[in-house]
Amino acid sequence: MKTLHMSEGLIRHDYNPARPYVAIASMDGKNIDQPLGQALSLFIYRADAPSPKLVEQRDIPLPGKGLGRWMALGNILSDCGWLLVPGIGEAAFKILVNKGIMVYIIEGSIDGALGLILTNGNLNTMARPDVLARPATRARKSGIRCTSGACGGGGRGCYES
Repeated sequence: MKTLHMSEGLIRHDYNPARPYVAIASMDGKNIDQPLGQALSLFIYRADAPSPKLVEQRDIPLPGKGLGRWMALGNILSDCGWLLVPGIGEAAFKILVNKGIMVYIIEGSIDGALGLILTNGNLNTMARPDVLARPATRARKSGIRCTSGACGGGGRGCYES
């Protein structure tokens, strides 16, 4: 398996007709604002439509299954070329990228991100500055630190911000 760093997920890539969908982690359906580890479902949009079109809200595996959760998620998202999230753990990131999904760690409006994808724009303009600066790191002995205070999971995957 290729060694990846989270910042590598911020590279632009071209549209793949075999994977026409964009999966987005959102609490309100308008903004990219829910870390993947906290998500119970993802909004799925069609990326090749003339304008962004919500296809469905897709359930994802529940927390507590360890790495199996991310392997199963990779299968669930096998028709998605992109995953847009404001936060993701290193393990989930590596598994999903190795399954052919481009993971973008970004914040902002869903419409703005989909507009960039539809116009072959650069999603890096929406990237979190701290993610561009460095990859996720593990804290000693305590697993992964989550300084946002919002993480309640034990999935060993919070991005340290």
